[in-house]
Amino acid sequence: TAWNSRPFCEIPEFGESYDLGVNLTHDEGSAVMCEKVNGRQKSGRIRTLPGEIRLLGDWAKYLFAAINHRALNLFNLVDIYVGMGGVRHQPWAHYFRVDDAAAKEAMTLLRASGFQGKGKLVGFQLGASERHRAWPVENFAMLAEQLHEDPDVEIALLGDDKEIALGSRLARCTGRPVINLIGKTQLRQLPAALKS
Repeated sequence: TAWNSRPFCEIPEFGESYDLGVNLTHDEGSAVMCEKVNGRQKSGRIRTLPGEIRLLGDWAKYLFAAINHRALNLFNLVDIYVGMGGVRHQPWAHYFRVDDAAAKEAMTLLRASGFQGKGKLVGFQLGASERHRAWPVENFAMLAEQLHEDPDVEIALLGDDKEIALGSRLARCTGRPVINLIGKTQLRQLPAALKS
C-alpha cells in the first residue's frame, strides 16, 4: 500500500521504538499511522488489520462511545486524554506563577465584581470553543443551587465576551448572586483570578 512505499517508510520517527503511542484523533489516516509506529503499548484508534479499525485501551473506548453524547459525558476531555496516556489521575497542585502585583490586581477585580472573601470561591467556565462541547447552562445552574446551600461559597463566572449571554442565562436560572468576570479578565489576569 501507499503507507509502505517510499518516502513514508524512510521517516526517521517511524524507525524509532517508543514505550507508548497514543492516537488522540479520529480519522483512518491517524489509525494507520498509529499502526506503523513501533510502540510497546498503544492507545486510541489503530488499524490492526487491513480494513479493520480498533480501539485500544479503556479510556479510548470510553471516548469513542461518548463522542456523540457530550452532554451525558461524565469526564472532561483532558481527563480522558490523560487516561489514554496512562497517567494516573490525581488532583492538580501546581499553578501558573503569579506575581504579587497580578494577584493584587485580580483581587481588586474580584472585589469590584462582588467578591466578599467569605470562604470557597468556585469558578464556572460556561462556554467552550464550540457550543456543543459545553455543559448545558441549566446544569451549571443546578450545580450553583447546590453549592449555594453552603453560605460560605461564592461563584465566579469566567470567560470571554462571546459568553456574556451564557452568564446572563445562568443568572436568570439561579436568581443567586454570582461574581461575573465574563469579558472582564485579560489573559495576564486570568491565572491570578484562577489561583484565587
